[in-house]
Amino acid sequence: QKVVQTVVQKVVKTVVKKVVQKAVKKVEQKVVQTVVQKVVKTVVKKVVQKVVEKVVQKVVQKVVQQVVQQVVLEKVGRLVVQKVVQRVLQKAAVVLATDKSG
Repeated sequence: QKVVQTVVQKVVKTVVKKVVQKAVKKVEQKVVQTVVQKVVKTVVKKVVQKVVEKVVQKVVQKVVQQVVQQVVLEKVGRLVVQKVVQRVLQKAAVVLATDKSG
């Protein structure tokens, strides 16, 4: 009986050990997986953020450029209009002056 008991005990011990080891391995794997997933998620988030930031920067730059161009064009346009108006007024003044004298 003792021999049987010791054999049974040994078998139980080894089975329990194996089961526990498997369980531990599974838990470790899961922990590793979750950690890896979290790391990947944070890395992806950061990468996405950087990409988004770059895209936003480019968009902002383009918008700013467009606005600047528009403002410059408007100013140039105003200057041209002013010059044209001045010329027209000058010509009109000349015409009026000659008309008065004539």
